[in-house]
Amino acid sequence: MTPQSVEERLTAVERELQHLKQLVTASRADDVQLKPGWRSQVEGSMKDLEGFEEMVRLGREWARSEMIEDDNARMDSNEE
Repeated sequence: MTPQSVEERLTAVERELQHLKQLVTASRADDVQLKPGWRSQVEGSMKDLEGFEEMVRLGREWARSEMIEDDNARMDSNEE
C-alpha cells in the first residue's frame, strides 16, 4: 500500500468519524428536547398534598436506616 493511499484512507475515516459524531450529538439533543426527565414532570407536584411533610420525614428516616445497615454490613464483613 502506498503512503498516499493510507493518507487518503485516513482522511476518509476521519471525515466519516466527524459525521458520526455530529449525528450522535444531534440525536442526543433531540432526545433531551423530546423526552424530559421524569423528575421534571413530577417535581413539586406533591408538595400541597396532605401528609407531604410526614412522607418526606419518613423517607429520610428510611434512607438513613438503610445507610446504617449498609455500614454495619460492611463492618461485619471486614471483621471476618
